[in-house]
Amino acid sequence: LVNYWPESPEVNVCDTNIDYGGLIQSFLVGDANVPIDVLVSMYNPNRVEARIEELLGVVEYENEQIGSFSFPDFTPKGKSVTDVIIDIEFMLPPPTTVLDMAEDYMNDELSLTLRLDIAVKVAGFFSASKTDFQTELTTGISGLEDGDEKGPKDISLCKCQT
Repeated sequence: LVNYWPESPEVNVCDTNIDYGGLIQSFLVGDANVPIDVLVSMYNPNRVEARIEELLGVVEYENEQIGSFSFPDFTPKGKSVTDVIIDIEFMLPPPTTVLDMAEDYMNDELSLTLRLDIAVKVAGFFSASKTDFQTELTTGISGLEDGDEKGPKDISLCKCQT
């Protein structure tokens, strides 16, 4: 039974080519309709398929939500990596926040937080577990960073290691 005990999925955010300039420019003119997609790779470490019953997330700047997303249910096979593209819906932040974002962008210091909440149901088990995943999307030389770590973000699950 221990060999089959459900494990939480591993998640990597693979897309490092986000158009921050376009996002800021749109916000500055009062437009929140910014088409930004982010590629996420998810590894199911379980021996059996795991149903992802809920994948919800938010994008934050300085602890203020500026976007959100959801993804339909899907079922990754056991011991496999599944890629999903999430489409972020942005909301227009207050003018002072937009100006702060623009200043951070101009100084190459813009940092957005991407948080995912994942509800998982592993075949053969009755309860769903909730996995919280958080990563920083940043401008600058470092690109993507994992939480508080300094250095490059883990993209080991990503098929295109750009």
